[in-house]
Amino acid sequence: MTGAKSISMPRSAGQSIAGYCDTRYQPRKRWESGSVIHCLTLCLFVLLSFAPALSADTKLAVSSSLRQVWPELLEDYLAYLKSTPINSSESTSEQKSIKASFGSSGNLMRQLMQGAPFDIFLSAAPIYVEKLQQQGLTQGAAIEFASGQLTWVARHDSLADEWLQTYLSPADATATQTQDTSSPATALSLPQLSADAVSSLQKLKIAIANPRHAPYGIAAKDMLTALGLYENLKPGLLLGENAAQAMQFVLAGGADLALVPLSLLPPQLLAAGGNRGSQNSASTITAEQSPTDSAPGRQWRGIRFSPVEPLTTTAVRHHAVLLKSASTDARYFMDYLTLPRAQNTFKRHGFRLP
Repeated sequence: MTGAKSISMPRSAGQSIAGYCDTRYQPRKRWESGSVIHCLTLCLFVLLSFAPALSADTKLAVSSSLRQVWPELLEDYLAYLKSTPINSSESTSEQKSIKASFGSSGNLMRQLMQGAPFDIFLSAAPIYVEKLQQQGLTQGAAIEFASGQLTWVARHDSLADEWLQTYLSPADATATQTQDTSSPATALSLPQLSADAVSSLQKLKIAIANPRHAPYGIAAKDMLTALGLYENLKPGLLLGENAAQAMQFVLAGGADLALVPLSLLPPQLLAAGGNRGSQNSASTITAEQSPTDSAPGRQWRGIRFSPVEPLTTTAVRHHAVLLKSASTDARYFMDYLTLPRAQNTFKRHGFRLP
């Protein structure tokens, strides 16, 4: 049997195959193929890095005391953007939407410290803004855009309403006009309550925001302390998680009386002028009135209120600050807060200007 013959490959053919193999598998080509993946990974990293700026929404963490003013404020801000384009290269139709989450300022601060994704923090107390600044979670300086005051709120023809008219009417306490025109309502300076007034008050269910984390709750506690009432009333106080919930206790009938932000009342009610000491005062919306487009909603009918002139220790100062990941749109809203049109909206809702 003849041995197997070796087949010699022509030199030119061997060179062609070797050349093919070099071309097909050479490291340079492998690197170029990997560079595509590398490039895509880099692009994805860049997009994720700028995700807050590309977000579809501008998210605000907002003190609950701004809940009543928010719809009007937002509507005016969007109208402002439409009539005055911020950037000539950006169509107003491309402006991002704005979403607000409400709560007590203290609770919102804790959420932000835990990484909650917001662009702006609107706080009812500067201390919570300062704590975020100390943690390096903000950018730029905070702005003070308004200050608020407390008011007594009761349902018409209730025991609490009788208490307001008997002990807090202008005939029994010094009625003073607010120091500026920010609040249209007449404010009552802090009266020295009689023993009968204190005794009657202790029989009522009183709601305030929780002073552990709500600025208006702290202000209410300070006010009651200044009256010498807090320790006696403390066991029976109804504490709302925030100021809006404390107000809801009265509206729903769970509380007789509330000491809450004036700004939580509808502007139509504020324009009536507060408690005038009369059953038929303009500040009282009776159940017989028919709701109209210009009147407050059904839940406000039969509500009486008496604003309280704030003490130095109970003044509530509202601040706004940009958070670390704030978008460009968020900066536009911060600028808007200082405009006269925004300030006029705050004034209609019982706020004072800084």
